[in-house]
Amino acid sequence: MKTQSNEYLASRRCPPSPACQRGIGATATSRQRKDKPEDTDQIDVRPILYKAVRDAEYVEKISARLKSLLENLIRHVPHDAPSPISPASVEALVDKLGCKDRALRYKIATLVELGLVENRCLGNGRRHVQRNRRGVIVHIAGIDLSPLLEQADDLALKAAAKQDNYTLRAQLRYEISSKRAHLKRMLHTETLPDDLMRRWTDLPPDLAKLDLDELRTVGDKVDRLFDDITAYRQFGAGRPAISDPAYITDHIPSESCNRTIPAEKKGKPENRQPTGPATCGLENVSLQQVLQAAPQDWQVEMALHGQPSWQTFAGVASERARWLGIDPTAWSIAQAAIGAPGAAVIVMLGDAQSLERGGKVRSVGGWVRRMAERAENGTAHLNRTLFGLLNKETELC
Repeated sequence: MKTQSNEYLASRRCPPSPACQRGIGATATSRQRKDKPEDTDQIDVRPILYKAVRDAEYVEKISARLKSLLENLIRHVPHDAPSPISPASVEALVDKLGCKDRALRYKIATLVELGLVENRCLGNGRRHVQRNRRGVIVHIAGIDLSPLLEQADDLALKAAAKQDNYTLRAQLRYEISSKRAHLKRMLHTETLPDDLMRRWTDLPPDLAKLDLDELRTVGDKVDRLFDDITAYRQFGAGRPAISDPAYITDHIPSESCNRTIPAEKKGKPENRQPTGPATCGLENVSLQQVLQAAPQDWQVEMALHGQPSWQTFAGVASERARWLGIDPTAWSIAQAAIGAPGAAVIVMLGDAQSLERGGKVRSVGGWVRRMAERAENGTAHLNRTLFGLLNKETELC
């Protein structure tokens, strides 16, 4: 019975027309459309466009309203569009941006002048998307974002370079501001010559407006001014330009904190013993003991200078005192009282006992000044502190 029904239906079926036989006007069935392979090479460029807008805002300094307009245009770009053209209508954009038609057209014209978009609307300004029966876009009209897409890589490079420049400028501003604050504290202690004060007042007050090269120039000026002021305060204001006379220890000759021992003559130390009381307790302390009690970073820096000597140790301590923020006046007082090596030992002991290193000294600068005043009065006993550090290290070992 079923076979007869099929034969009846076949006899009633209309013969195919010549047009259908030639395939003109024929439509594919749903099964054929489903089996047809889709274009999988299409890439959604909208994330790239969003990042390009952020880079353009950072590099080109476009306004926030233009940025909002670009983002709304990108939001209306079809994900399967053959080119990044936004068919967003004027009414939709006006509703999103909260502006009038005239203002919207002016903003679009501004983006065209900046070379970020192209106007590919129809003659009457109409924008639309036309798709075929398979849903593939065959024509699209609107605002073309292809120029922005072409500039995406250049904008990313410019944004990265600008960010690096900003980071370097911020670092230089911080370093210069820190040095200027230290110089300002130094200027409050005493009056400087007119040429140094003139160089101080000639420094630009606002660093935020300077570019990278100008900041580097200002940084060099601040460094030179810092060195000149430090040299003037040590040697140019009536303080001794050289350290006190040398004395003899059991190990190596060094500069003395005991004024009762005469200076060396022609590089040959005299063998006379001290005839007066010691003023700082370093008469029987060797450089090896001082280095053994010094922190590890001090020992590493001394090792970089080769053969250790009191002169090298004093130079290292002077540089350390500068970065520890110790007032140069305290260094000068200690140097005038017990010599450069004695002042260096005071700085080392203060640093070794600081809170940062697990000690009890809260302010290294205050401790150094107090010990310098005691050395000037002859009541400093640095050997006790030094041997205390050595005994502590021995216990730790």
